Amino acid sequence: HSFRKNVTRIMERARVHEQDAFAYLRKHGDGFDLILADPPYLSNSNRDFGGELIRNEALAERLSDDGVMVVEVEAHQEGMEAPGWDLVDRRTYGRSSILFYARK
Repeated sequence: HSFRKNVTRIMERARVHEQDAFAYLRKHGDGFDLILADPPYLSNSNRDFGGELIRNEALAERLSDDGVMVVEVEAHQEGMEAPGWDLVDRRTYGRSSILFYARK
């Protein structure tokens, strides 16, 4: 019962934006404590969407000082590097890895 109550409390303050991340960053200046990104895998695309996203300066500006960005990538993919970001954790589950980034 307390789990449901806590989730309800979180969802009352949460905002979910399911859309093209690059278009959103161009149009809005909202700030976030948590950013979840699930870009297309490199093996399924000719673009490195995850790398482009983490190198996008507008993204770092949107994350709060103690916020976290979580990005899903293929397990064999190296962690993405970009100025202003620290890869603080990596969890691998089968063919996917979850990367946790914080601002420097």
